[in-house]
Amino acid sequence: MEPRFSRDPQVERSLRYSVRDGVAWSIMFGAGESYLQAFAVFLKATTAQITLLTALPSLLGSAAQLLSAWVAGRAIPRKSLIFGGVLLQLLMWMPIIALVFLPTEHPVLLLIVWVALYYIGGQFAAPPWSSLISDLVPERRRGRFFGRRTQLMSFFTFGSLSVAGIVLEFFAQREAAGWGFALVFAVALAARIYSLRQLMGMHEPMQRLEPFTLPPLAGLLDRLRGSDFARFALFISFMNLAVAVASPFFTLYMLRDLKFSYLEFTIVSAFYILIQFLAINLWGRLSDVFGNLRVVQVTSIVFPVLPVLWVVFPSFWAILVFQFIGGIVWAGFSLAA
Repeated sequence: MEPRFSRDPQVERSLRYSVRDGVAWSIMFGAGESYLQAFAVFLKATTAQITLLTALPSLLGSAAQLLSAWVAGRAIPRKSLIFGGVLLQLLMWMPIIALVFLPTEHPVLLLIVWVALYYIGGQFAAPPWSSLISDLVPERRRGRFFGRRTQLMSFFTFGSLSVAGIVLEFFAQREAAGWGFALVFAVALAARIYSLRQLMGMHEPMQRLEPFTLPPLAGLLDRLRGSDFARFALFISFMNLAVAVASPFFTLYMLRDLKFSYLEFTIVSAFYILIQFLAINLWGRLSDVFGNLRVVQVTSIVFPVLPVLWVVFPSFWAILVFQFIGGIVWAGFSLAA
């Protein structure tokens, strides 16, 4: 019997829609988004193009979040904003799939454009979705609800990523990797269409959102110097900056330099997700005993070492061990931070 999270039938039904949306999003992420860089490598992307494929969509996606927060304060229904963002995101899978079949002189540059619009749509929908779901989930039950939703999402991300990798390997062995990418991206498209249907079924409580405003610049530096939150935010920002510098090149390194097969690449990627899923409950207990700050401090020490090990020991089995360690420490860091 499924747990109930609200006594209001309308809210309870909306939360079930949200769980289905999360599962569908996970399938899209595992079967589609996780393989966009691998697809770029298949299209013969250069190192600079791989960098742009990662950096530009993220930058524009962040700007889309600010725009969404500003628009939401203009009395526009949140579901309308979610619909517009998710619709743009799912539509971008169509030209991405078309790159497999349509001859073009600059396929990677077109891929960067489509992926950028994909991220803009997804990030534009994120703030109104967060606002809507926080209104629907009773505060005293948020831990249970998001815990169950996250577990299901992790399971389906792992499953869809694994199956997609097997499909790609099957087609690659027959020198038809393009058809494999088209198939898994079509699954991602179908999953996002289903996700949109679930989102549109959710109830939107009436709420007057405050207009989005930026904090005053006067005295900002003095406020930052005396703020523990500012120091924490800077730490997280620099940590994310360091990750963003290296992360675009791991896929390129495995597929182009180490000549990993799609199956080996999938095993390495899926194993990392599985370890995070298994380690999260342990880190929760450790955080309760030792505190979140101690967990962040300990895990942060490990991060700088891992990329060095990837270079020193460039073998499949060694990298699998590094993914085991990385999955454990990132699960703790993400939870505690």
